[in-house]
Amino acid sequence: MFWNCFTTFGFFPSVQPFSALPYGTATMHYVVLLTGLSYPAGCFLGMLYPKHSLLAIYTTTLLGTTLGGYIVLCALMSPLPPLVGANVGSLVIVTTWVLFTFILSYSKTMITVWICDYNAQQGMFWVGMATQAGAAAGALLNFALVNWADGLFNEC
Repeated sequence: MFWNCFTTFGFFPSVQPFSALPYGTATMHYVVLLTGLSYPAGCFLGMLYPKHSLLAIYTTTLLGTTLGGYIVLCALMSPLPPLVGANVGSLVIVTTWVLFTFILSYSKTMITVWICDYNAQQGMFWVGMATQAGAAAGALLNFALVNWADGLFNEC
């Protein structure tokens, strides 16, 4: 849960402009709009289809992290990420962002359901603690990288 919240709530919101804006303002608009829709869609799917196996949780977290790796690659290569001049580049980055958010929100929902089935009262406390700690750690790390690491993230 810590890692999923580190990425989706803490680290990646600040990376979003660096990864999507080089493809154009319309692409950035679609990334922001569709990512905002994919988060509740992933949570809703997690409530409809709560697969409680640890293998499913690990697999979805690994898949989401892999998609996040491509997003970070695009952000680090900004203002010239892969496929920046082609229409397919915009489609790839929008799809990657939507799938990244959808898959990790589904994974977070599965983790929450699994923990609460195991120990409802204390489980919710620890889910909340992991969520807040992960979001804070991700935001602090990215704040430091964006503002103090010269040349790491270039302006679009």
